[in-house]
Amino acid sequence: MLNENDIDRPVTTTETTFEILEEIKELGEATPTELAKKLDYSKSTIHRYLVTLEKGNYLLREGGKFKISMCFLDFGMEAKQRLPLEYVCPRVDDLAEKTGEAVWFYTEENGLCFHIYRAQGDNAIVTGTREGKVSKIHYLASGKAILSQYSESRIAKILDKHGLPKRTENTITDRDELMGQIEQIRDEGVAYNLEESVTGIHCIAAPIATESRVIGSIGVVGPSTRLEKSYMDTEIKKHLMDATNTIQVDLEMSSNQ
Repeated sequence: MLNENDIDRPVTTTETTFEILEEIKELGEATPTELAKKLDYSKSTIHRYLVTLEKGNYLLREGGKFKISMCFLDFGMEAKQRLPLEYVCPRVDDLAEKTGEAVWFYTEENGLCFHIYRAQGDNAIVTGTREGKVSKIHYLASGKAILSQYSESRIAKILDKHGLPKRTENTITDRDELMGQIEQIRDEGVAYNLEESVTGIHCIAAPIATESRVIGSIGVVGPSTRLEKSYMDTEIKKHLMDATNTIQVDLEMSSNQ
């Protein structure tokens, strides 16, 4: 019989499965030998996990190497159905056209920031970030915009869980400094990322929230040489706030129908 201490204890075999999947995702593809060395398991142990995942159609084997299968796309699409993309995506497209930059819609789950949808303006740069990418919440403008909609206790739980790891020389790693920024975001309505996640990249973001739910945020991303803060504060901010305000009105109206 399980006691109270056992109820919340993670299942070791399940944790190992996720370790393997995460490693294959990072590498793109991997052999059992590569995974055994990387994760410090025996090759036979790794092989059993890989074969099990392959039989479940979660891994694809090609030439002795394993890669993530399309089955996970089905899970991701199911999760996306919870988001009001029919209201968000047209505004993201319009904002990209008006600014000429890359525009992203993000949402938060389990204290992490997920890149959900992207539109490319005529002058948008390619950063290599893909839809579905997961990032720490504190070094993205969009992550900080989302945090600004949460209570201090909820923010504390997220930071306790994920910490404030440094990504660039400009990443905020001090909790008091981050909380000071969040207060400023609440006052101004927008958040900034000044080379905090990628050197040479700036972003301005605003939250999307209704009275009952924080949906996510929209961020305009571009090179620091073009998206200087003074420019973001004027032209970009106006278009961004128009977009997020329109989405919020549409969502409130739809919920009242």
